[in-house]
Amino acid sequence: EALALKATRTGVDPLGKHPCVARPFAMKPEDIEQRYTKGQTIVERGSRERVLYVVRSGNVLVHVAEGQAPYLLGPGDMFGEAPAILGRASPVRAEAEGDTSVLALDVSLLNVLVRENAEFSFRLVQALAERVGAAREEASAEAVPLEPEPPRTAVRQDAFTLAALARAILARRIPGEVPTPVRGKLMDLAGASHLPIRQAYLCLQELLDRRLVGLVDDQLTVLEPDELASVAQKPA
Repeated sequence: EALALKATRTGVDPLGKHPCVARPFAMKPEDIEQRYTKGQTIVERGSRERVLYVVRSGNVLVHVAEGQAPYLLGPGDMFGEAPAILGRASPVRAEAEGDTSVLALDVSLLNVLVRENAEFSFRLVQALAERVGAAREEASAEAVPLEPEPPRTAVRQDAFTLAALARAILARRIPGEVPTPVRGKLMDLAGASHLPIRQAYLCLQELLDRRLVGLVDDQLTVLEPDELASVAQKPA
């Protein structure tokens, strides 16, 4: 199997603009779609409903704190991550700006997607990172002191764990294709490398950052086989 989930029917890629493969129990987009008209509230400030929303069509106006200008979201954008992921009260109020439809991913479905679909996990992390980065830039522009980000070397994984995951990736390559796609899901790579899934994820993220592997058409792919083989040969 490729790293993307095998399909028995078409599902929804919540953070993308195209269908993705889904598990047999996956919902169709219309099963989790909610429709609103202009001015209707989607999320109230202070709500603790654990739902992540992704705009499918139309626009959503997000009201932050008093005195701050609202911002507009369009198709593919998400909101509601604070209550959905952290269980905190929503710091914003969101309303439809015209006829709008959103996909509502409750915490149980969100957990399944994060656990079973590596591509969705990466997109979610990327979207959250972009949101944090934008917040940092705004705070910096307003001269609000922020805790500095740790040096990149502080989060690098040790040679042993990187080597273990690199060997697992190389062993699961699909021969005959260049760049070379990789079979299996994140949990398969974690099992093959004898690493906890979180540590396997962190190692995989580092290999992605170093561009030794990448996502090509939403599938994990070896981009630099020689350099990856060098990483795999690191001693314990």
